[in-house]
Amino acid sequence: MEISFFKEIKEITTDLVSIESIVKKGSETKMAEFVYDYYSNLDYFKKNPENLILQQTVNDDIKRHNTICLLKGNSKSNKTVVLLGHIDTVGVDDFKYLKDYAFDSEKLVEQLSKEDLSEEIRKDLQSQEYMFGRGALDMKSGVANHMAIIKYFSENLDKLNGNIVAVAECDEEDSSMGIISALDVLKDLKDKEDLDDQVTVISDFTTPLYKGDNSRYIYLGTVGKLLPSFYIGGVETHVGQGFFGVDPTLVGSEIDREFNLNMEYSDCSKGEATIPPVCLQFRDLKEKYDVQTPLSSNLYYNYATHSQSPKDVIEIAKTIAKKSLEKALKYKDQQYKLWCEKGNYEYKKVDYNLMVYTWEEYDNHLKEIYKEKYTEFLEDLKNSIDKDFPELSHTEFNLKLIDNVYKKF
Repeated sequence: MEISFFKEIKEITTDLVSIESIVKKGSETKMAEFVYDYYSNLDYFKKNPENLILQQTVNDDIKRHNTICLLKGNSKSNKTVVLLGHIDTVGVDDFKYLKDYAFDSEKLVEQLSKEDLSEEIRKDLQSQEYMFGRGALDMKSGVANHMAIIKYFSENLDKLNGNIVAVAECDEEDSSMGIISALDVLKDLKDKEDLDDQVTVISDFTTPLYKGDNSRYIYLGTVGKLLPSFYIGGVETHVGQGFFGVDPTLVGSEIDREFNLNMEYSDCSKGEATIPPVCLQFRDLKEKYDVQTPLSSNLYYNYATHSQSPKDVIEIAKTIAKKSLEKALKYKDQQYKLWCEKGNYEYKKVDYNLMVYTWEEYDNHLKEIYKEKYTEFLEDLKNSIDKDFPELSHTEFNLKLIDNVYKKF
């Protein structure tokens, strides 16, 4: 018998979208509590409250929660399906003047209908086949799907040949504190109930692979996600002596030209190719404008993997950094020669003792040279960053750490 969950999932999704749960803004717990209350009202969890958990994240500077539940079928089988979905969203600044409607699907459609839209978007808007609003796809509709499934099987335990664990996690969009914290609960449930995990289902959205693609995809297996980053320490100079310094944004531009969307670095396996590296952030680290070139710059990349290890990706990134530094210096030298020729100035090659390190190599290098002076500074620095900037993500914490170390030593 075919069962339709569409109406129920749409209603739950609308409710979930209406709850602001922007990552790191202190509102993620509201979503976790909504999911928790939904499950609490089911007869199964009224009878088995120990199988429903509202978990505060561990070692987290922000107070936020996951909701985790275990639904046990009547078959006594230990085979288990894990349903995994995140309840946080990114911010709404990209909605601009419509951001007040970002969490109201109905009103957002009304406002969008008044806008000058492309024919394609207007057609989608008028079709009523799409739900609009922050998080509707990524991934509150997926969590709503899990909630509807839990509800159905909680009322039809005889049809559940095994068990279901559902995890509604916070902080997927930043530092993954939600799932990292949930692992302890999942392990405890697995050990206590002797669960035999068969598969984990992540009901996130998927997109067309190409324009006009109407297929609906189910992806099997896992894809790793790494965040290789580059910190570039330059050589400052006055704008009037631009050729005598090393601009870290010039080096960064060469890195981005080599790395960004380059299919050479797509990890291919069994006919599947990951999306190549994508630049998520590229900036210099100057705090204000002046006529001195930047001292440092920073790049983050999304790097998807099938078989490559973090060590493999670090080696790739280091090779790219060396290659890009050489190209940037060669370009600068060529332009300096042209400037000297056109201005009839004496040319003399400018040499720099520039090195490329992984953080591990740089850390060991400084320990060898400065010994306790460096290690004590590093420990004090970690503590002071923790104290002064408690809400920093792991990536921003590491960047601030490296930036301060570079400026000091």
